[in-house]
Amino acid sequence: MNIITIFILNIFDFFTKKKILKKLNEIFLNKKIDIFFDVGAYHGDVTFELIKNFEISKIYAFEPNEESFAKLKKKVDSKDSYKKNGEKMMEYLNWTKEEFKAFLLLYAAQTNFIETQEEIEYIESKFPNEIINRTRKEINKLNDYQKSEIIVNQIKSNEYVQSDLDEILLEIKELYKSDGVFDSLEQSMFSMLEKLLKVD
Repeated sequence: MNIITIFILNIFDFFTKKKILKKLNEIFLNKKIDIFFDVGAYHGDVTFELIKNFEISKIYAFEPNEESFAKLKKKVDSKDSYKKNGEKMMEYLNWTKEEFKAFLLLYAAQTNFIETQEEIEYIESKFPNEIINRTRKEINKLNDYQKSEIIVNQIKSNEYVQSDLDEILLEIKELYKSDGVFDSLEQSMFSMLEKLLKVD
């Protein structure tokens, strides 16, 4: 499976999970669930999303594929895995709006896996090197689902108004066009970011 396919599947996976959580929120308004069955749990991504978003007494996760089950079990057996993920997310939520904007522009610049010189210069004109270097280091640790999750949680936690996000989208488009090419992959990514950068 090539990198572009994985990238698209990660984005699709994010929106699928978002729809699942939205539907569960409608069903369980008090966010309390006694028992939840996750059939086809894969690596436990949905299970851990449920743990973060609902108060659940028991979860039974089933996965028939031996390799996927081994990864699921390893994640569950790691006693501090959820705690560490939660603490890491809190670090991202403590970003300033400037740091979050740097994150978005750097994320966008990596859409086609190459940051052009023009894109680098555009970003450097917007932020101090310290913020750029620190943010780039963090981005390289994350997969596309985690990046999307950070975007959604940042918007929820920092009281953005839509005009703020529209301004960021304009800067992202300027970034894409800075090298004179706005290719199909960048256009797809921009459409995805337009959906994410919304105030509910």
